[in-house]
Amino acid sequence: MKHYKVHIKNSLLLYLIIGCTTVQAQESLLLKDAITITLEKNYDVQVAKLTSRQAEINNSAGEAGMLPVVSLDGNYSKTDLNLKQNLADGRVIEQDGAASTLYNASAGLNWILFDGLTMFARKERLGSFAEESRLTMKLQMEGAIQQVIAAYFAVKVEEENLKTLAALLKVDSIRVVLAEARLEAGNGSKPAVLQAKLEQNLHLAQQLERKSALLTQMENLNILLGRDPLSYSLQQIA
Repeated sequence: MKHYKVHIKNSLLLYLIIGCTTVQAQESLLLKDAITITLEKNYDVQVAKLTSRQAEINNSAGEAGMLPVVSLDGNYSKTDLNLKQNLADGRVIEQDGAASTLYNASAGLNWILFDGLTMFARKERLGSFAEESRLTMKLQMEGAIQQVIAAYFAVKVEEENLKTLAALLKVDSIRVVLAEARLEAGNGSKPAVLQAKLEQNLHLAQQLERKSALLTQMENLNILLGRDPLSYSLQQIA
């Protein structure tokens, strides 16, 4: 009987050490933080934001052709020549590296005052596209938030399942120890020991299944957060 007491004490101590180390190594993730990260890093949300921003910029009188177009042109040229000139009086003029510089600039203004209402139709289309892009961005953000909330609580559910199974396995361990102790003392039965071990093995199998399900849910959550799908150590959620 003393052997069983030492075994339980040592197992409990090992469990507490491993449990504390695991909690300290993991990073808490609140739901509000998960939503914020998703809106900042989710690829589809970022694309929708950029599209909406570009549509807002394009929704202007200038893009619709209602404002004048000013054009500026300029050029600069420089040439270096070696000059040799024979004059009529017999003199010879030689000059190396004769340079000439030319600057040229021009400006133009083009303003279509009336084009048969085409500019107004174009402005209306730009406004409609900008509004459509805003709605698309809003829907994309709402969809991303819904997905991350669902993924977040899916992880929570699996974590709670594992906590429940961990508690059951503690009870199972005690039941196995007690059943074996009774059998050794002569007031127990072999079927009772087998039944206790059977239930323990059943809960161990369920624990493995739930751990696998938890890793799958963590992968889904990480993808929505724009993280490495395999970064399990950062998924301790609060």
